[in-house]
Amino acid sequence: MVDAGSPKAGAEALPAPALPPADRDEAGANENVRLVSLEAIAPTPPSSFPSTALVRMRSQPEGGERERLQDVAVVSRCDERSCLDGLRDLRTGRDLIALAATRDEREILDVPGSVQRVVKLAYVSDDVISIYTGATELSGGAHANNELACATYDRRTGRPVDLTKVVPPPEAPTLLRRASEKLKAFLRESGHQGYQIHKTSFLYDAASARVTLCALAPMPMDGTIIAVPLQR
Repeated sequence: MVDAGSPKAGAEALPAPALPPADRDEAGANENVRLVSLEAIAPTPPSSFPSTALVRMRSQPEGGERERLQDVAVVSRCDERSCLDGLRDLRTGRDLIALAATRDEREILDVPGSVQRVVKLAYVSDDVISIYTGATELSGGAHANNELACATYDRRTGRPVDLTKVVPPPEAPTLLRRASEKLKAFLRESGHQGYQIHKTSFLYDAASARVTLCALAPMPMDGTIIAVPLQR
């Protein structure tokens, strides 16, 4: 197993990543589309070995709470081989993402391996919570397995939703088409390939009516997304 190293004191205090700016709605404009890396969502000290995106071993936050935005908190539980973030709605007391390891995570930890599961708050409103979700898993191979996506949760049900549950259903296909056009233009200019938009991977800023579609990465760029912001 590759040793991911240990963080320096105060690593979790590094600034949070800037969220994608608002869409300018110009025909064909893709200036605000950008590549986002897992290591920007959960900043940790440099590693001695290369990775496209990697979350190294983090420390247990004081009181178990890693981050809070309004009445929503990211909670965390860490030990010598894992650090698992969860998502708690303080208004209802409901855990939207539990701290317990999932079946897949338990299989990695039984190898034995290590797991860093990341939750990063993006937007909170009365109705929905939008987050970045990510993970770095090490199970004895030469490289880490990384993931990065976005998700939006319905605070009434406590479950993740797709775009049609946040915007009126007739509007969702239009937003997906606009996002796909902007993504294609960005991919042509940047030389990246294979990123795909999914209606379940998005952020929603209710205050500004902004939707950010998160295009998921192909191998070997796992651990990155392309954020495509749109103004409704």
